[in-house]
Amino acid sequence: MENCYIGIDAGSVSVNAVVINNKGELIYEYPYKRHFGGVETFVFEVVNDLYSRFAFEKIKALAFTGNHGKIISERVGSFYEFESIAQILGAVHLQPDVRSIISMGGQDTALYLLSYHGSTWQLDDFNANTPCASGTGSFIDQQAE
Repeated sequence: MENCYIGIDAGSVSVNAVVINNKGELIYEYPYKRHFGGVETFVFEVVNDLYSRFAFEKIKALAFTGNHGKIISERVGSFYEFESIAQILGAVHLQPDVRSIISMGGQDTALYLLSYHGSTWQLDDFNANTPCASGTGSFIDQQAE
């Protein structure tokens, strides 16, 4: 089995996790689940499950993002990346010619506009809603339920 890297988004509504290999290829995506306010408990359940699915010695890194990610990463001594940066880098990795990203999280909705200059990209504009429930993932999730 190849080396694995785990990324966990500990958001305001759900916990999402992926496992990638050395080449940055997705090898496992944890099923989407809401944490109903028990984010830390759920994160540790996810981590335990992933460590049992993949050989402990093959997991080379565990990183966090999301609303609750910074606190949890500090608690366990792992890497943290601000969610906007994680979203942009992920989109550019998956779709190198991406020009716009709409990110709908549990507490906000954001628009990122990118441009390319040679082989590098630049963030040209960013806009997000003010603190309000409508237009967010949490609101839409509740309405869909």
